[in-house]
Amino acid sequence: MSARQVATLATLVLVALTHAVATLSASPVAAPRPCTPGQVRIALRHLGAALGTVGGYVAFTNVSTAPCRLKGWPTLVAYTALGQATVAAHARSTMFGPDVRNVPVVRLRPGERAEAVFTGSDVNPRSSTRMCPSFRFFKIGLPGRDATVRVSAWIAGLAAYMPTCAGIRVSMIVPARVLYRG
Repeated sequence: MSARQVATLATLVLVALTHAVATLSASPVAAPRPCTPGQVRIALRHLGAALGTVGGYVAFTNVSTAPCRLKGWPTLVAYTALGQATVAAHARSTMFGPDVRNVPVVRLRPGERAEAVFTGSDVNPRSSTRMCPSFRFFKIGLPGRDATVRVSAWIAGLAAYMPTCAGIRVSMIVPARVLYRG
């Protein structure tokens, strides 16, 4: 092949690649649909207590075969043994994380997990000698949905149910790697 033929071939390849890249970048990529309750398993993870703060992570795992997305704060309602309900206040961050500026859109491929952090306190502001009552269970739901999944409020790292001392706060949902730094 002559030098002129090589140059012509290289030019044609370059033009074809440029066209392909322009076509791909101009093509809209369909965002996954919002996750539905049937697509996501909700569970608690890493439950513990430190320096008066009690809490853990709410894990959202995509158990379906299709990708989906989550954005915002989960619905979290804590219940005492007498049935008194406390709706978790939204927090941008807690002692346990996350450390993000904006509310992310979390895309979950099948099998992937996202998490939110919930916290409260085991320090009784009214008495240094009396324990606060406790929450016995949580009802949790996806952002903008009713809380339907019921999970125990037992905090293994505290060896007790979640204390009601300071209510409860929950962060926005973030990719799990944000909390695990990896």
